[in-house]
Amino acid sequence: MAASSPPLKAPPGLGGGPADGEAERSLRTVLTSVLTLLLFLGAAWAIHRELAAWTFDDITTAMAAVSTGQVILAILAAGLSYVFLSFYDPLALRHLGQALPIQRGALASFVGYAFSHAMGMPLVTGGAVRFRLYSAWGVGAGDIAGIIAFNSLTLWIGVAAMLALGGVAAPHEVGALLHLPVSAVIGLAWSVGLLLLIYPWLGLVFRRPLAIGRWTFAWPAPKLAWTQLLLAVVDWGLAAATLWFLLPPVGLGFAAFASLYTLASIAGVVSHVPAGLGVFEAILLIALPEGAHAPGVAAALVIYRLIYYVLPLLVAALLFALQQAYSAGGAVVGRIELARRGTQLVLPSLLATLVFIGGVVLLVSGATPAMPSRLDWLGPLAPLAVIELSHFFGSLAGLALLVLAWGLRRRLDAAYWATAGVLAAGIVFSLLKGLDWEEALYLTIVLVALLPSHAAFYRRSRLLTQRFSVPWLLAILAVVLGTTWLGFFCYRHVDYANELWWQFVIDGDAPRFLRATTGVVVGLIVLGGLQLMRFGEPRRAAASDPDDPEHALATLAKAEAPMANAWLAALGDKRFVFSESGRSFIMYAVQNRSWIAMGEPVGLAAERLELLWRFRERCDAWGGRAVFYEIGPTIMPDLVELGLTFYKLGEQGFVPLPAFDLTGSARSGLRQAQRRAQRSGATFEVLAPGTFDALLPELKAISDGWLETKHAREKSFSLGRFDPDYLRRFPLALVRKDEELVAFANLWMTPDKGDLSIDLMRYRERRVHDVMDYLFIELLLWGKAQGYRRFDLGMAPLSGLQDRQLAPLWTRAGALLFTHAENLYNFEGLRRYKEKFRPVWEPRYLAAPGGLAAAAVLADVTMLVSGSPLGTVRR
Repeated sequence: MAASSPPLKAPPGLGGGPADGEAERSLRTVLTSVLTLLLFLGAAWAIHRELAAWTFDDITTAMAAVSTGQVILAILAAGLSYVFLSFYDPLALRHLGQALPIQRGALASFVGYAFSHAMGMPLVTGGAVRFRLYSAWGVGAGDIAGIIAFNSLTLWIGVAAMLALGGVAAPHEVGALLHLPVSAVIGLAWSVGLLLLIYPWLGLVFRRPLAIGRWTFAWPAPKLAWTQLLLAVVDWGLAAATLWFLLPPVGLGFAAFASLYTLASIAGVVSHVPAGLGVFEAILLIALPEGAHAPGVAAALVIYRLIYYVLPLLVAALLFALQQAYSAGGAVVGRIELARRGTQLVLPSLLATLVFIGGVVLLVSGATPAMPSRLDWLGPLAPLAVIELSHFFGSLAGLALLVLAWGLRRRLDAAYWATAGVLAAGIVFSLLKGLDWEEALYLTIVLVALLPSHAAFYRRSRLLTQRFSVPWLLAILAVVLGTTWLGFFCYRHVDYANELWWQFVIDGDAPRFLRATTGVVVGLIVLGGLQLMRFGEPRRAAASDPDDPEHALATLAKAEAPMANAWLAALGDKRFVFSESGRSFIMYAVQNRSWIAMGEPVGLAAERLELLWRFRERCDAWGGRAVFYEIGPTIMPDLVELGLTFYKLGEQGFVPLPAFDLTGSARSGLRQAQRRAQRSGATFEVLAPGTFDALLPELKAISDGWLETKHAREKSFSLGRFDPDYLRRFPLALVRKDEELVAFANLWMTPDKGDLSIDLMRYRERRVHDVMDYLFIELLLWGKAQGYRRFDLGMAPLSGLQDRQLAPLWTRAGALLFTHAENLYNFEGLRRYKEKFRPVWEPRYLAAPGGLAAAAVLADVTMLVSGSPLGTVRR
């Protein structure tokens, strides 16, 4: 059994009761989800009305009437459509000037579109896949966003082109479909067509990027724009042909049908219903001419969904797995780790989708009649009670899979084991209730894909303690309502009476449906009740354990590759979240609604992902925003899973100590600084922790004088402060002139001798020439002698930000400040000063929720670190 999380602790400054901190529970998200559910139900009602004159047997007969040749043509059209879709990303990469092999861009495009088509929410699903693949290939986040934006433009160009072509080629048919005068259709079609013909030449007219608010758009060159237009038209045409080949005669030409198909597809996207399910079908059934054979159209739509959505999803999953295996093909540990993280990033969401579909399959099977021939064959072999119970529990297994899919998406170990058991039971129930080997085969494939994937489900938390998002709960409700409607549609000819509930006969499909549906509805009510009980968090929690800082420092002593700034745990101004084992921690502080973690998790690498989720869930439970301050690029793939956005803060310099010396012309400036200081009488020494109590009054005088001279005040959170109890924990580097103490710095040293750094550095002015240079030089030489691998010079704020037209607003503003804000803070000068030590620069980021929350987060971080909005940049 998975272990539970420790009790929640209310952080200081958060007062009052817990808020619904999860973004899914924001008012806008709830309203959007409810509206999506209403649109789905409205679409189901429209489908019910259009099929009112037909029976379920009519639809199954129509499905059987679809020929093998029609299916082959549909598969070929769908395959070609995805081939052209695969060129969307390479075209975008070319526009952005990214020299990436075309096969990589094509792979990311195909996998991204296959996932987003099947799962919905293209920016989330397709965007996550692209971020995973492109970031591994060295493409930056800004360019990935540019690819997504360019692809969106290509999609809408295709929509406009298909509507224009339909209006030009078949104005009478399109006018009849849209209930518009033919003259209006022709006028609109030619107008849109003219705009599309002008679009490729705009790159020659507008040579500078177009700025729209905080966004900029660089017009593509004419040749590229023509390619973009042609690509979009062919892709949309082939997608429409996929369904066209499956349809019976519908009284429309292909041009008019392609326009209708495009409108229905866009309506499905705009509705936010995953994959436009129901909305797309309802529009087609309503809009097609009255002469269209409705059961044939319904049958074609079912087969189309399997060909254009499910089949590419399975192929994309296979290609992604092969790509990960290829990337891990060498013996390089970095590649293996990269492949593992990529798999963990995408595989849980993919399996969650497949399991959710499996739940839908079981519920649909429970709501539809069994094949009489199979029941006749099964009847003599299995007792009636077994058939009845298998049907009932098969539907409950379907509901369970809908619930477990959420746990898989959250990467829960308990959900993995439960899903494996329910899938196995579902296979047995499918065979015993009516020899439904097709659904049993699908569940078997999903089970085979799930079993070797245990490593991707690393979170040890109880499933029923998880809060389901409002959209997910409404999705489950939509499936249950949809399958219930389907059952009543199938058994419209049955006279419902009380006796029906107690009929147990081999061909009693309707009674079995009623009993199974009742069980599913009861299960859904129980699930909703558990969720409501889960929302009742305590209004206040116990205070933080006063032993937490000591526990954190003991953990740091045994941590794997910690950063030097992990010693900020000793400052006493932070709270801690520990891993299940207590061998890893995150330190954080709270400012308004921002829960700001200082640096990366400290402890064991194997516990990092689970610890990040634990911190995120604690933030959500208390209405906080999860924020990570000064993190490096290695942790970014893990934070993507938490749904965070990255803002570059600057670059951090590290001097490789084994290679550091003062020889050669490149180090002549450092040699001269050292000699000038020594000629001034400077000497250097390092004192062990807790051996300098007698010097504390003099150290305090130096610190106070330095603050007064710099017109500064003590900072907090990301830097230490002059506190005797804090300083006693660290070695102290001193610079003396004769017997006078003129400078000091406390040292941060990682237990594995990986990093050496300083925290406070305070000195008296004009006592020793080049005292800062001298202190740094001596510390570098001392650290090299002690066997440390690198010296951390700290961060150069806003360094490395690019002032480019297509860069995000934050990046461009930061680059501008770095270059031109010397009156506020000498950003560029600080970078130049540190460059004299020839460091290796690594980027540092702020990870936080995106959108409108970003401004509030930045303000909270500034206030926490400096105590005032200008504190971080005050001289």
